[in-house]
Order: sequence, then C-alpha cells, then structure tokens
Amino acid sequence: MCRIIRYYDRNDELYVDEVRLPEIPLNQLQDAFHVSNENPMYDSFPILGEQEIFLKQFLKIDFDFDRFDYFLEFDAPYPERGQIKNL
Repeated sequence: MCRIIRYYDRNDELYVDEVRLPEIPLNQLQDAFHVSNENPMYDSFPILGEQEIFLKQFLKIDFDFDRFDYFLEFDAPYPERGQIKNL
C-alpha cells in the first residue's frame, strides 16, 4: 500500500506534484483525518491545517495553502505486465 500527498494549483486546478508518505499506521491517519476506524481510507482526503501539523511529524514538506490544494490519497501498486487477467 502506498499513500501519497497530491497537490493541485488553486488557480487552474491542474495537478502539480505528489509526495510519497512513509508508512504511517492507519489508525493514526484515521484519527488525524477524523474518520471511522472502519474506514480503510482509500478515498481522497483534503489536507487542512490540523492534518498539516500531523503529517509534518513524518516528512519534510512546506505546505503552501495559498497556492495549492493538498490531498491524502491511496495508490494501489500496479500489477506487472502479464499479470493482468482478461475479463
């Protein structure tokens, strides 16, 4: 499993970049983003000031909320070529 922070330009909503997160226990992410402990957090979650403080414990990133919108997202690994089954 891979969780990333993707960010988008606030003016034109275009994708700017992404940062891969180190392994963070799911229960800590659920607490920081105020979601149920039954939520596997596969969706996209906006990052606000409270989450910024939490995430800065794990990585060095300078959030610029005036210029960018940030989201915590889940990226599933892509299967190797040849492992995809035809339906």
